[in-house]
Amino acid sequence: MPRLQHRLRQLVCCIILTASPWSVAEDINTEMQKAGSALSALIPFIYNDTRFRNPGNREIIELQLDQLIRSMQASPALMNDHALLRRLSQTSVQNQLEQARSLYKTGNYATAQYLLSGVPVLCSNCHI
Repeated sequence: MPRLQHRLRQLVCCIILTASPWSVAEDINTEMQKAGSALSALIPFIYNDTRFRNPGNREIIELQLDQLIRSMQASPALMNDHALLRRLSQTSVQNQLEQARSLYKTGNYATAQYLLSGVPVLCSNCHI
């Protein structure tokens, strides 16, 4: 499990670092950096059942989820000049995050955790 967390952190760093500044609007870069930071902060919780369900971690998990959703909501208008695949991927990520947040808040931790574990893969659709 720690090895998987390490690999996912590397993926998030790659995603952040490979966004081409000359091909992506500055606003998108800013939002993606915020999203990458929030996802990096969530990874240790997403891949650890005990930490994800611990009531003491609820606030940080919800804060990071909210930041990810805000970043995805801020970006659609900025994505209009980009490929359809990017817009579809972004919509998928946003929907998955919103479902995960709703499930998490209602105590459906296993499903919320499962949905969140797929987010890095969805992010990589645009960044690889």
